[in-house]
Amino acid sequence: MKYFTLIVTMLIFNLALYAQVTVTGTVSDEATGDPLPGATVNVEGTMTGTITDYNGNFSIDASGESDVLLVSFIGYETKKIPIGSQREFSISLKTDREQLEEVVVTALGIKREKKALGYAVQDVKGEELTRGGDNNVVSALSGKIAGVQITNTSGSVGGSAVIKIRGNKSFKGNTSPLFVVDGVPISNSTSTSSIDYGNAAADIDPENIETMSVLKGASATALYGSRGANGVILITTKKGEKRQGIGVTFSSSVAFDEVYILPNFQNDYGQGGYASEYEYAQSGSTDTYQDWAASKWSWSPDDTWDESFGARLDNGVETIQFDSPLDTDGNRTASEMISRPDNVKNFYETGVSTVNSIALSGGGEDVQGRLSLTHTDQKGTTPNTDQEKINIGFNTNARLGERLKFEVNANYNITKNNNLAHQGRSTKNPLYEFNNWFGRQVNIDYLQDHYLDYVTHADGHQSRLNWMTGYGDYNNNIYWSLYQNLNSRERRRLFGSISTTYVIADGIDLLARVGTDDINEGRMSNLHSDTKGSLDGMQDNPVNGSFSESMFREN
Repeated sequence: MKYFTLIVTMLIFNLALYAQVTVTGTVSDEATGDPLPGATVNVEGTMTGTITDYNGNFSIDASGESDVLLVSFIGYETKKIPIGSQREFSISLKTDREQLEEVVVTALGIKREKKALGYAVQDVKGEELTRGGDNNVVSALSGKIAGVQITNTSGSVGGSAVIKIRGNKSFKGNTSPLFVVDGVPISNSTSTSSIDYGNAAADIDPENIETMSVLKGASATALYGSRGANGVILITTKKGEKRQGIGVTFSSSVAFDEVYILPNFQNDYGQGGYASEYEYAQSGSTDTYQDWAASKWSWSPDDTWDESFGARLDNGVETIQFDSPLDTDGNRTASEMISRPDNVKNFYETGVSTVNSIALSGGGEDVQGRLSLTHTDQKGTTPNTDQEKINIGFNTNARLGERLKFEVNANYNITKNNNLAHQGRSTKNPLYEFNNWFGRQVNIDYLQDHYLDYVTHADGHQSRLNWMTGYGDYNNNIYWSLYQNLNSRERRRLFGSISTTYVIADGIDLLARVGTDDINEGRMSNLHSDTKGSLDGMQDNPVNGSFSESMFREN
């Protein structure tokens, strides 16, 4: 039995040796014919490989005629060679210039080899900008360029992003770099007063960007003069290419947003408070602290006060609250004040952003073109905030004879918001309410379900329900502000260029370019008559309703 097993093993081994084939050959440069020592030769799909010797020669064992050789060398294009019945090969590799000589776009759209520049230029490819699902090209740069500071000012849908390449140059002046798209400077203005309307560079479609170059130093931006004092960001859009038929590219993505960090709220004390609480330390009273504290709990739990300086929560203390049960006469009855540590967290929703993009490209030897359409729909983390964007991009280039070239680039953007949340020191700003006046026992779900309800106060006047049962005319139900006091806008923008290039001689071109950047934006805001407080949220009298409409033009 042992001899039989040995014979079978030797037979299998001999069959394997018989099936194996030895392949030899040389690897050389296609242009010069010089041998390429150190080139890698692998059998595709296996761990078998070797490198060429000083004269470019190699020898490798393959398992059969169906194997394929992979031949590669730094700075050259990789080749695949089917073995078939051939046992000796003469392989020539073609230089890969894109790998060997990285070309970047510099000032005025001039292309230069990166290694030949006397200053630092950092490039970001278009696919890197769209990978994270961010629809603002400035925000999408975060973490991708060394030494560049990017700040999202509000974090809300459609909010602006600030970019600083050289730090702060002044206390009040603009520190934003100059944005240049296909050789044409465009606006990156911001509007962030009581409403954050975003930064203008957000109109650029990330799906339509081929590369983005960031010029930092003074020598890199000198050709742009004073406009490039804060650095320059050069954007090159995607172009059409020579191909058979029409190429179709489609992409679709969905991104989800969650609020990452919230203020650190205390959850031990609820609403309540009275000035005499603080008089004890000043009056020099001989009463003991225990006497004062014992009397305190008899009156301090009170949601007619908007500060959380009241009784301890989860301690069995009861008082009439805005969401207390009703008796048979329709009056609120006392209920226990309990802590709700997640009431602010539960206010925010999951934001959803969907992006769908389609592009058609093609062309022949002399004319190429590309047409793209991108639709972006966003739902913010703050309730009832949204944004919709439509981007249309068009590019065509034509060669008219041996020396004359013609190119057209056009980008059209429509941005719509049905509502943008208030910012800053306003009772219509949710964060301002949460940080300053909100109770830690407030039932946020009840506020949402009953924001249209009226409440009758002790003096007989009525107001919309908020989280206070008393006077309560300082503050608004947060959902009332978001669903009744709307801030909408629609922005239409066209930017692009037409250029003609005439080749005078090799390396000498004459370029003529004309460009435009035209922005038209309409904004509307309404303030419901039942809204409490004035615009800054500090007056205690209800205001009359108001409506405003404004138009902006920038070119």
